[in-house]
Amino acid sequence: MDSARSDRCTIRVESAPYDTITHATREALNRSMTERGWINASRPDSPAYDSALLVATELVVNACRHADGPEEVRLIWEGTDLTIEVDDTAPGRPCPRAVAERGETGGFGMAIIADLSEDWGVRVAPEGRGKTVYARLACREGRATVAA
Repeated sequence: MDSARSDRCTIRVESAPYDTITHATREALNRSMTERGWINASRPDSPAYDSALLVATELVVNACRHADGPEEVRLIWEGTDLTIEVDDTAPGRPCPRAVAERGETGGFGMAIIADLSEDWGVRVAPEGRGKTVYARLACREGRATVAA
């Protein structure tokens, strides 16, 4: 396994229901981590996989709930770091909600992303048409390190 290699997996999205989009994202993530030998395809039970799966799902679901869904999902490997990027057309910037603002219908997603990621943020599109929300996870030795 070459941990220094860098590559990308892009998932193009065309007006699909969010369960289809989240499934496609999970499948791509599973393939990518299996190819690196960080999970066993028949038993993907590593902390790195669990964290990456949850973060990717939350980013996609947020784009579905607060925009017209994601336009593109990218999985970018830089050595042992995985960056998950989700593009959408909504102008708003996500931020973790305070505990008192979370409820039965949501509000936990960005807090989960912030807790499981080394870094996360938003890049607004140059023309002001949408944004990219990203999260970077450190997947060292097959384990995601959780930010303190």
